[in-house]
Amino acid sequence: MSLLDRYISSIFFKNLLLVLAALVGIYLLIDFIEKVDNFLEAGEGVAATGRYLLLKVPLISEQIMPVCLLLAVIITFGSLSHNREILAMQAGGIRLIRTIAPLVLAAVAICLLMAAAAQWLTPAATRATNRIWYEEVKNEKARGTVIRGLTFHRGSEGIYAFRRTGEKNLFRDFSYVSRDERGKMRLFIAAGEARWLGDRWLLTRLLIQEGDQRPHFLRQSELPLPDRPEDFFQPPYHLDEQSLSTLLAERGRDRGAALTLQKRLSYIFLGLPLIFLGLPLLILFIRRYNIGLAIAIPASCVLAFIAWGGWSFAIAAAAGRTLPPALFAWSIHLLCLSAGIFIFRWVER
Repeated sequence: MSLLDRYISSIFFKNLLLVLAALVGIYLLIDFIEKVDNFLEAGEGVAATGRYLLLKVPLISEQIMPVCLLLAVIITFGSLSHNREILAMQAGGIRLIRTIAPLVLAAVAICLLMAAAAQWLTPAATRATNRIWYEEVKNEKARGTVIRGLTFHRGSEGIYAFRRTGEKNLFRDFSYVSRDERGKMRLFIAAGEARWLGDRWLLTRLLIQEGDQRPHFLRQSELPLPDRPEDFFQPPYHLDEQSLSTLLAERGRDRGAALTLQKRLSYIFLGLPLIFLGLPLLILFIRRYNIGLAIAIPASCVLAFIAWGGWSFAIAAAAGRTLPPALFAWSIHLLCLSAGIFIFRWVER
């Protein structure tokens, strides 16, 4: 790494740490104000609140990192331009693309670091925060677990297994088994689909066996099982508690896992297309309109909000389509990269 690369990278990392610390602090303060009453009502002290907020830092960092990367790059390049250092580099024969290369490489390194955290650190921290919030504060204990997209739930009289769908009251690959006091099977049900009708279950394509009787098949049947969908509580975003490798292994069996995998990966790397689009725009505005950081920073925030809105819309569209989620999750990246390359070539003319 040359002296120029070390100099520009050091300024970038300093700005990134300042921006990240400021945004994480604001996020934690707002979260604390919103939830401190819940902790006090649950009888939890300052230690539990502090542990909860500390464990949320990895997830918060992952959520705000794209904006932090964009702001850090804008501030770094803007300060270099304001101090006439960019002009001095160009006068010394250093091309503009050579100047911004350390910023892009540093941003790539940060994105890879966040991907590693999403694999080993963030899932464990998210599980811990969910346990504190839902079990210790809200007193809502999950009575089941999710393995390879299949939910296993211990009901009041038996054990359920099913796959969730987009509908709250519709389940697929549904099964139920209950046993008596001696451990002997009392009832076994397996159905392709189960729907809750408000007071009873409607099962489709089912096999049912009672005790030692022979199993029989039914095309459709209504049964009064002892539990309802409201009893199948799982902490929200339970897929976000999974590591990237787990989601990768489950993507073929569970579309929800495939969508979550593409969602998390595309968001982790969302900062790169923002930089590729934000930097050429900043260069254009500085050269044509002599705009300083006072306008460039709010403008970059607006750009990040627009890109985030487009990305969120693409993810929402992917949830209701049968096409591969990657086509939607990475569409904003391709759009921003294409626009950024076009603007940069125009500026370099």
